[in-house]
Amino acid sequence: MAWLKKLSLVILVGSILGFIVYQVEPPKSWGEATLIHWVLFYIPLLILLTSVFNLLLKQSLKSLVLAIGVILLIILQGFHTLTILTGPFVIIGIFFILRSLKTSTNPPKHNRSLKLVKLRKQ
Repeated sequence: MAWLKKLSLVILVGSILGFIVYQVEPPKSWGEATLIHWVLFYIPLLILLTSVFNLLLKQSLKSLVLAIGVILLIILQGFHTLTILTGPFVIIGIFFILRSLKTSTNPPKHNRSLKLVKLRKQ
């Protein structure tokens, strides 16, 4: 049932993004795009990509980082600065960020500090 809710979120955000792309008049170039164009396109795209990756990974933070990486690659491609160097650097950077995020299955245990243990023994 939770999977169905996540899938309905993907469908809803995808349809909102499709409606925005269909209704909003695109700018003639990246330089002419206003803040409204950027927000109307990239916020639903970020939510859509995060939702899709969350369906696959089942970890929200890693899904968000991966979605930001994909959007960064899209922006670099849009500005024609995605080269043979910048693409792998972004991918390697996202890979290292994803590796640094630890997957916790259990909540962290509260460990007592050394001072509290010594005080209780006295």
